[in-house]
Amino acid sequence: MTLILNDTQSRNNTMEQWLASKPDSLFSFSVSTAELGEGMTAQLIPQSSHANQVIWQDGESQVIVHAGRLNVAITDGFVIFDVPLETDQTETGHLVVPLRMANDLKTASLTMSTEELPRGDGTLALRWGTIVQEQLWYGLLNLGEYCSKTHLQTDQLTLNGIYCKPDTLTFVYGRPVFMDEMKSYIEKVQTQGFDPGKDNFEPETVDMGSPGSVTPFGEPDECRQVLGDLCHLIRQLCRVILKAFRMIQSYIKKRLG
Repeated sequence: MTLILNDTQSRNNTMEQWLASKPDSLFSFSVSTAELGEGMTAQLIPQSSHANQVIWQDGESQVIVHAGRLNVAITDGFVIFDVPLETDQTETGHLVVPLRMANDLKTASLTMSTEELPRGDGTLALRWGTIVQEQLWYGLLNLGEYCSKTHLQTDQLTLNGIYCKPDTLTFVYGRPVFMDEMKSYIEKVQTQGFDPGKDNFEPETVDMGSPGSVTPFGEPDECRQVLGDLCHLIRQLCRVILKAFRMIQSYIKKRLG
């Protein structure tokens, strides 16, 4: 498994010191296909069990999940799972679940898409397909959280996204935004009228044509001012929404944890 830090000098600092000095930086932690298979197998089997299989129950139905025989493939933007299942009615069958996700850091997120039902044994897919899809995705998210605590050895980071390249899946972590920070940020925006963050910049001007052109807003200088103010407000709103989303995401994870 590979740990990648944004700043090589930070390797000489403790995790807490680095987080304090680089609050907006991201960590990424990569796993190979074999490591992902081992990690997902561990997620599907209870920690107290030493078996290679587990029984799932839904209502009055049960299925044996042969987690020890789980197969995983990682391609560009896809993680594909082959899950062996067994019931009294079907004996052993396979469900193939492709999870579509981001393929680079810029588009990494905590969302994925998949087919309506897994491929493979039709009877198993109809009865257990949705459950298998959900358990694999939850297992992947839990594995990301586990890696941050075990390998990054910190609870001060939250999982922000996942992306995959051929034979490598990468978890992306960031510093969580807390309620007090969010309130302070919003108050500064409301009272000072500009973004208090490091990324504050003046809005770009818009060329509305020659001085003699007529527009609904009046003279060209007035148009530039109006559009510039509008762009500035939109940027402020986007930043506030993004930080609010991160804060809510962190809060939900804490409640569920």
